[in-house]
Amino acid sequence: MSKTQTEIPAKIHNYNGEKGNHRVSTSAMDTTDVSTFSPIFVYGTLMAEELLSWVLTGSSENHELICSLRQPAVLTNFRRVPVKHGDYPALIPGGPSDQVDGYLISPRSASEWKKLDDFEGELYQRCQVNVLLVSDNLDGGNKCVSANVYVWAGSMDDIWQDREWDISHFRQNRLEDWLDLFDGMEMVG
Repeated sequence: MSKTQTEIPAKIHNYNGEKGNHRVSTSAMDTTDVSTFSPIFVYGTLMAEELLSWVLTGSSENHELICSLRQPAVLTNFRRVPVKHGDYPALIPGGPSDQVDGYLISPRSASEWKKLDDFEGELYQRCQVNVLLVSDNLDGGNKCVSANVYVWAGSMDDIWQDREWDISHFRQNRLEDWLDLFDGMEMVG
């Protein structure tokens, strides 16, 4: 493991938001006890409901079910940047004006958590953060909830820190290739 790879989780573990309400914890989680899980904030390729559906159910055709299980949310004090030579983003600590849009979902079993962990792989560390649920109410009251998120644990040399990753570009240019690649395969959980 490179020096950079070991520094990133330490920085994340000690990261506190400007107001102290966005603490990130990188403590290990027991994937066998589903009751200990909070929801998960997805911000990258898994925002594409077809891909998230494939990861959780084994079929991209179940995307209507996935859409019914997700809520729009925002993570503040983080940035979503492209990974070099990849179609996917890295989530890295940012400044007080930085925010990342995404969705909050609640995996329903230890098997679904294992599938998510396996899909994200070793370049990401699952951490606890606070996210804001985006309210449809006219009062504009957004609720803050605790959630898991996959934060970049790879080398900072492997990401484009000066760029933003764009889900619409992924959907238009790469999603079909990903779905074709995974067609007939299934995540084992």
